[in-house]
Amino acid sequence: MMASFNEPDRVKREGILTRILRFLGLNSSKKENRKLSSNNISEEQAAESFKSGQMAFYDFFDDKISEILILSQPEGLEPAEFETTIHIDGKIKNAQGKLIQPTAYIESDGMLHQDNKQIIWLVDKVSNLPPNPFKPLTVYRIRVRKASSVFSDNKLLLVKIVDSGVHNTQLEDVREEYLRPVWYTHSLGGFKLDKIADHFEACLDWAGQSVLLCLDADPDSDNEKPYENCVKWFEDVFARPTHYRTLVDQYLSDHIRKNDGIRTNTEFLPNPYSTSEKFFQSLKLQNWEFYEDDFSAVFYNDEDDEKADFDYYFRVTFDKNGNIALLE
Repeated sequence: MMASFNEPDRVKREGILTRILRFLGLNSSKKENRKLSSNNISEEQAAESFKSGQMAFYDFFDDKISEILILSQPEGLEPAEFETTIHIDGKIKNAQGKLIQPTAYIESDGMLHQDNKQIIWLVDKVSNLPPNPFKPLTVYRIRVRKASSVFSDNKLLLVKIVDSGVHNTQLEDVREEYLRPVWYTHSLGGFKLDKIADHFEACLDWAGQSVLLCLDADPDSDNEKPYENCVKWFEDVFARPTHYRTLVDQYLSDHIRKNDGIRTNTEFLPNPYSTSEKFFQSLKLQNWEFYEDDFSAVFYNDEDDEKADFDYYFRVTFDKNGNIALLE
């Protein structure tokens, strides 16, 4: 699934200037090696201009407008969010932005691309665009401005949606291929590929409850089928459900009692109940997720659980030896 720019913890640490430069691909550790091609000033000068109000969001994009075709994101993916600043009536003001990563796109050269190109826009009076103008897996003709390559060559500023439901054989073929289901078959059940999350998944009975089993399917340079190496963990967890359930329960019970809550490697979830036992009993093991080097029991609220007293999401992660290594 694509990462959101709406990151409260990071926002507190960085501030608007740092975030927009990071968002646009500016690496502050390499300032001396790169120049702004548009006006031949250094990145350090550009950053200072941005901070002083002389430059803002739209200044980071070329004036030239081009027209491209895109196949929008699949159903289930909402636009990511980010914050930036814009010039309004001679003043610098905060603005909210949105971002999608099209499933595929065709530029003026007629070539089909499937990479990490991103379409971004601001939800303001200048753009006059809604928070999400794109229907899932639909072909659009849009007008865009390219970001200055010195900052980020993978971002395009959305200027206008010219047309929707456009006929294009190449993009329609991509859509058809995306919608075609992919399965991994195992003796315990069939796993369907979730193409957004990049894992095979199946809902199976484990230790007397229904859980979602996820096998990593995100290929890397070393292994095109990582899920095949996940099977050994998956089979062991299913062969010894009592063993793993006991390990997880004992670990969490002791952890909650010691910390009066759940302390992961990034955050702390305080105990909302009068006793640690009640807190422990309220937690739901929903998923088992398996990777080549480790595997995790995942706990979180049901999305439709209106009676939930609090929200939580954390993972109890096991190492290669089957020992609990991390709470994250």
